[in-house]
Amino acid sequence: LLNPPKTPCPVSAALAALYRQKLLPAEELCGRAGLRRPPLLDADFQARPSVLLLGPSGAGKSSMLRYLLEEAPPGPAPGPEPGAEAFVAVTHGPEPALVPGNAAVVDPRWPFRQLEAFGGAFLNRAMVDPRWPFRQLEAFGGAFLNR
Repeated sequence: LLNPPKTPCPVSAALAALYRQKLLPAEELCGRAGLRRPPLLDADFQARPSVLLLGPSGAGKSSMLRYLLEEAPPGPAPGPEPGAEAFVAVTHGPEPALVPGNAAVVDPRWPFRQLEAFGGAFLNRAMVDPRWPFRQLEAFGGAFLNR
C-alpha cells in the first residue's frame, strides 16, 4: 500500500478556500447555511477516505475488519444476535484510545461532525478510536466504520 501524504493536499485546501469564499456566502445569502447541516469545516475537505461496513447482523462485518487488520479491532466482540453494541470508527495512531461519539462530533480535527444528524441516541452508542497502531491503517490513512 502507498503511504498517504502527511500534509493536506493542495487540492483539498483550494476546495476549502473556494467553499469559504464562494459557496458559503451564497448559502448565507439564500438562508440555506446551516439549514440541513452546519457549514463545512477544513476537516471536512481534508478528511481521509472512510470505509463503512454495512450488513445485517452476523454478515461478517467485524470478521472482515479483523481479516484486513490481521487482529481484532477495538470495540465490543461480535455476537450471534443483534444487540446494542457500539458503532466504532477505527483510525490510526500511536496508542489505543476510545473516544465517545459525542466528543468526536464536536472536535473540528475529525471529519465526524456530519454524524450529528443521526441524533443523540446514535452518538451515545458511537465510539471513535482515533489512535490505533495497526500498520494497515497507517498505510491506508483513512478510517473503517464498523457496527
